[in-house]
Amino acid sequence: MKKLMKVITIVLMIPMLLTGCIYSNTEVIINENGSGSVKAVNGFDKNILNKLGKTYQDFTSRSNESYDITSSGKKYTVGTYEDKFTNDINDSGVATISNEMGLVSLNKIHGGFELKLELHDFISKEMSYDTRFPELKDISDKTLRGMKLKDLIAQDVDGLVLKVKFNMPYEVKQVSGGTSGVYVKGKTIQLDYLKMIKSGSREWKFESIKNPGKVDPNSTLFMDVKSSAWYAKAVLEVNSKGIMKGFGDGTFKPNGTLTMAELAKIASEVAGQSIPNNPEYWAMGHILFAQDTGLFFEKKTATAKNWNVPATREQTVYAISMAAGQQDVKEVSSDSISDWNQIDDRMKNMILYAYQAGIVGGNSNGKFEPKSKVTRAEVAQILSNIKRSKK
Repeated sequence: MKKLMKVITIVLMIPMLLTGCIYSNTEVIINENGSGSVKAVNGFDKNILNKLGKTYQDFTSRSNESYDITSSGKKYTVGTYEDKFTNDINDSGVATISNEMGLVSLNKIHGGFELKLELHDFISKEMSYDTRFPELKDISDKTLRGMKLKDLIAQDVDGLVLKVKFNMPYEVKQVSGGTSGVYVKGKTIQLDYLKMIKSGSREWKFESIKNPGKVDPNSTLFMDVKSSAWYAKAVLEVNSKGIMKGFGDGTFKPNGTLTMAELAKIASEVAGQSIPNNPEYWAMGHILFAQDTGLFFEKKTATAKNWNVPATREQTVYAISMAAGQQDVKEVSSDSISDWNQIDDRMKNMILYAYQAGIVGGNSNGKFEPKSKVTRAEVAQILSNIKRSKK
């Protein structure tokens, strides 16, 4: 999979190196368990390659096979790449779409899936180009130097193709976003990104539900999260952002206890880090990041035995607040926290800041209960409160 990702990235990032009119047509198959496969056909305008005296292999790998196709009267030299993913759709070739165009996220919801697509802030129908695309007769290594995909899209360069098809496990319904460049039929979603950009829409959502008529109308995303629950909106928010996700059985487990390993992953993502799971122990990279940046004071070796243990309220509030870039208070006033002396001295200022900013609060008797376990629902609410406090 690593080799495939490298090749796909090179192909779609080629405008930074030496661009032709790019052809990119990707097909994604999503299975009922959330896993799937990706087949991407990517390549270059054949006339431009000929003008440059280059081959497809000059920009990918000598071992990559290529072939010619014709689309809408234009000839391209392309290659086919295949990949698979198990949990996160962006663990495959789809990550390149997320990086280049805007985030693609697949979330499990009660009875099926939600597919969400966004555009990056710099991509819009009004965007301008930085480097002018030359006429065919003027094309050379020099005239193409510095060209980016953004430039091609902004100039609506002839022959540019950016299409994706998602084959969902159940019937599809579009929930939000424009319809230009979007074609939904049965279990299939076909997208033309160039038309989508011109429409002015910024975000699209689709639902693929197994038995839509049987879904509990009081549920939100998960079968164990009712819309009336105090944490429902927070769960919806953190799930849509990909910070906290549900489980394969369609539940969120709001009353489940958060582990230190899970906290490490959440904190690293809040800090803006994209750390892949480690094959030896999935949370290793997240834990090392938390230790190196002072989010965790505990320096135990990153193993399941040491870190698959419950996280405390004080550690959770401290780590997440720190990761989000919240500031320590300079003057400590802890009168409203009756168990203030039970809080780790190293965490007191940050926890007090969290109180003052409305990120967290005590219970009815004024206690913070720093050493108690924290539930997934509570963590979702903390994350949601941090977002609001920064506005």
